Amino acid sequence: MKRFAIAVAALGLTVAALGLTASCAAGTADTVATAGITAAPIRVWNLYGAEQGRADERPADLVLSEFTTANRITWRSWGPKTAVGTGAISGTWCLPGCLDKPYPATITLSDTRSGYFTKFQVEGDFPRPNDSADTLTGTLATP
Repeated sequence: MKRFAIAVAALGLTVAALGLTASCAAGTADTVATAGITAAPIRVWNLYGAEQGRADERPADLVLSEFTTANRITWRSWGPKTAVGTGAISGTWCLPGCLDKPYPATITLSDTRSGYFTKFQVEGDFPRPNDSADTLTGTLATP
């Protein structure tokens, strides 16, 4: 019976310690946030004008996929979970119509992993491609 009581007490202390650790961690995160310390910047791996790619924040021009490029982007928000901007899109899927006059669009980046956005979505009032895979939604390049 004494061993059972010791085991129950040990279990209770472990649970209490874990709860305390979790609340301390949450408190630390809140303290860090309120102390004005900022987290590492969220970036996108951009192949526009850089064949090997480069880490970029709020780029004006961005290669979304091998089929779609966004230009003249104005970002309304940037991170940490999503980035939303408006710009003009063009790509192989909309030629020749968008060659001289790219389509206005809203670009959303999401799914942050290791400090980089990894997914994109494009919305707007323009003709849709026959196959939308990797044209209007898809996976971004990462380093």
